[in-house]
Amino acid sequence: MAALLAVVLLPSLLTAQGFQGTITVSVQDAQGSTVPGATVTARNQKTGETRTQVSTSTGVAVFPNLLVGTYTIT
Repeated sequence: MAALLAVVLLPSLLTAQGFQGTITVSVQDAQGSTVPGATVTARNQKTGETRTQVSTSTGVAVFPNLLVGTYTIT
């Protein structure tokens, strides 16, 4: 089973007020190797909205323009 490492990049509070952010996920296997082609889902815990991405050849999946909130990544 692949492990998911998520880095959350939220809008800066010092610039214009924003209500969207980006989650960038690196998908890795148990040995730490990247996993290309993995299906990754981000689910907003408050609204239930889900978005699905497929990891790139470098094992990265990006979820842009998400409403700021708490997400479950699977």
